[in-house]
Amino acid sequence: MLTGFLGAGKTTLLNRLIADPSCGPVAVVVNEFGELGVDGRLVMGTREDLVEVRDGCVCCTVRGDLVRGLHELLDRREAWWRRVKFSRILLETSGLASPGPVLQSFRADPRLRAETRVDGTLTVVNLAAPVSQLDEHPELAAQIALADVLVEGHGDRATVEGATAWRETMTVLNQHAPRVTARDAVAPLLEIGADQPRRWRFESIAPGAAAAALSLTPDLTPAHTPGLQSLSFTADVPVDIHALKLFLQFAAQGPAWRMLRIKGIVCGREQRRPVVVQGLEGVLELGPGEGPPPERSVVVVIGVGVAHPALRAAWDRLLLHQPGA
Repeated sequence: MLTGFLGAGKTTLLNRLIADPSCGPVAVVVNEFGELGVDGRLVMGTREDLVEVRDGCVCCTVRGDLVRGLHELLDRREAWWRRVKFSRILLETSGLASPGPVLQSFRADPRLRAETRVDGTLTVVNLAAPVSQLDEHPELAAQIALADVLVEGHGDRATVEGATAWRETMTVLNQHAPRVTARDAVAPLLEIGADQPRRWRFESIAPGAAAAALSLTPDLTPAHTPGLQSLSFTADVPVDIHALKLFLQFAAQGPAWRMLRIKGIVCGREQRRPVVVQGLEGVLELGPGEGPPPERSVVVVIGVGVAHPALRAAWDRLLLHQPGA
């Protein structure tokens, strides 16, 4: 399982692992908080070896969908017609998912318990993000505490003070997990053999305040950031990139909501390749993607209070000014 908070760099790491020849044949499950998928389109590979689980977190609201998706992959592996060959499943969770209930699903479902083995959890930590994220987002603390390997992401954008604060915090929350930088994360990391009783007794969590803050219960009930919402925007005609940038800036800085994450794949006017949208608090990036532009553009905004009429109205204004709209 590959986890980490919003924008930590999970999909980038996932693609790097898949590209490593030593990874072997692999299937991928991608979970997205929004109703429309973006990350699945950014994952290398074929549609036959990828399952998308959308519109909720696999740790709670779409946990049953996760199990069904995993059964679907196992069925494809056993099929006599167009059989999909893989020896490993990589599960990329939503940035809002707590790993505990997901791991519990593999123990609770008879088929998964019989036909799969949990190798472990890689958690990507964004060293460039403020460490105060832990005060607002309980999911992040659980992701770090239950990791078998901690992957330090965005180290090139982090300040020395910020990176030091994160490393000290990781030591408090998880004393046992080894750490690697994202650029050094390669497929052999997946051989971490983490299906051990330690994980289920939470011995990796430091005693005292850290464990209390996680509020872990015997059934691994997840705690979520209150008020989080996801809003999806689509366009069936090519989008003017300048107008798109204005919309993204408005979405990132709107006074009536707080944006945590923006992501998207857009067909831009006069663009021969897809335009990939990536945004975190205070940071927006647009860059070229792989392959042909999508027939339908999708932009997803995740944050607190983002389901606001003004944000939807801004997107509608953008569409009105597109040729062919």
